[in-house]
Amino acid sequence: MDAICHVVARGEWDPDADEYRHETLDSQGFIHFSDPEQVVPVAESNHAGEENLVILVVDADAVDAEVVYEALGDASEPYPHVYGPLNTDAVVEAVPFPPDPDGGFSLPERVRTLAER
Repeated sequence: MDAICHVVARGEWDPDADEYRHETLDSQGFIHFSDPEQVVPVAESNHAGEENLVILVVDADAVDAEVVYEALGDASEPYPHVYGPLNTDAVVEAVPFPPDPDGGFSLPERVRTLAER
């Protein structure tokens, strides 16, 4: 499986919906994702101090919208972006993503396991 990941507040994720739309889809035209090894730096940059997060582990091959890897702005490496709503049946699992005691993040072993499938 070609896994991509998206960090989101637990309350924004509805597994019973047909699709998931992040606010960046309307404001930027795509939903930000990352490869599993990019999750921690992205979370530490964009979600410092947040609790009740989950990592959506997504099978990129099952995404109906276009998935594009690109380095935008000052990014030093390409990140996957989904150019449309995410069909929720492409989500393999929503993995709890609590911060470490020091406020940083560590990639849950479950995400590694799912990404290696």
